[in-house]
Amino acid sequence: MMGGGYGYGYGPGMMGGGYGYGPGMMGRGGVIQGPGGCGPCWGPGAAGGGGPGVQREDLKLSVDQVRSNMDGWVKRMGNPRLKLGKVVERDADTITADVVTSEKDVVVQRYEINRHSGFIRPAR
Repeated sequence: MMGGGYGYGYGPGMMGGGYGYGPGMMGRGGVIQGPGGCGPCWGPGAAGGGGPGVQREDLKLSVDQVRSNMDGWVKRMGNPRLKLGKVVERDADTITADVVTSEKDVVVQRYEINRHSGFIRPAR
């Protein structure tokens, strides 16, 4: 699924106009959506609606909001060997969230969340 493709699935890997399976499908990011969405997301048009050049409202996400939504998403994945680890403010624009193993807290994947737009992507 590239750019404006359509498909169905679950996770924060949503890309313009559809839903992607899992976070950052095909190395691209997604957007954080609110309650009722397919993943930890907020805001109007969170699943990529509006097209290029559309100015979205500044969501001003807090670490606690990101923690709550990411934790719910990890639990909905249904893998008892994974849990949410550290969620911290990296800078004025970015919050990072770690998905870790349940037993030894080994980082499986780190995500970067833009606190203004809700955009989420795997950290590099």
